[in-house]
Amino acid sequence: MTVNRFRQAREGLGLSLGQATRFSGGRVSRETIEHIEAGRREPTASEVAVLAETYRVREDWLRGAPAPEVPMALVNARGLDRLTSADRQAVVDLIRIRQ
Repeated sequence: MTVNRFRQAREGLGLSLGQATRFSGGRVSRETIEHIEAGRREPTASEVAVLAETYRVREDWLRGAPAPEVPMALVNARGLDRLTSADRQAVVDLIRIRQ
């Protein structure tokens, strides 16, 4: 399990640990999220499912699977080709983890 992905997904939405707990409907406690992110415990299958739903990312991505590729046609069609390469890469990375 890639613990950094849990923190990356939460922080990518700008959520604190407490906010993540609230947005999960209280189904995953603040302490549990903190322990998962610190690598002190493995999340259960149901916790992964809840956190993936809360963070709007794929469960398999949270578990460490590579993010799917984003077709460049999609990037260009959305006008992202007008962004700087660093900004474009940031957007593509977000699209990939949320697919």
